[in-house]
Amino acid sequence: MKKILVLLFSLFLLLSSTSVFAINVSFSCEGAVVAGNIETLKPELYDNVYPTIIINSQKKEVSFSYLKHERTWNTIFKIIGEDESSIMATNYVDASYLDIFYFNKKEQTFSLAYVGEYGNTTNYGKCFD
Repeated sequence: MKKILVLLFSLFLLLSSTSVFAINVSFSCEGAVVAGNIETLKPELYDNVYPTIIINSQKKEVSFSYLKHERTWNTIFKIIGEDESSIMATNYVDASYLDIFYFNKKEQTFSLAYVGEYGNTTNYGKCFD
């Protein structure tokens, strides 16, 4: 009986650990997109996007993808920081641009900033269960 209780308790601890459930978490979201015109310093508003965000804490990656103008846009971010309430990730290829991604786990909100040689864009939004 004692061995069975120890086994059940061990199984319960394994199943309740965050690593088991944090392998892939997927969210459907809605986000606004704003760009800045460097020459006029005026914002440009774009149509909302409806991204899918997949968080893989084990691989330390976040996938941010959406369909716009019959084309799929997908960015893979590397998680640089994560705690119980938030995730910070970046996509850095070379010195010509940088993407920064932030996700609030409790509120299920996100912010994304692209800065680089070809302009700048900010995305922000809310995800749904």
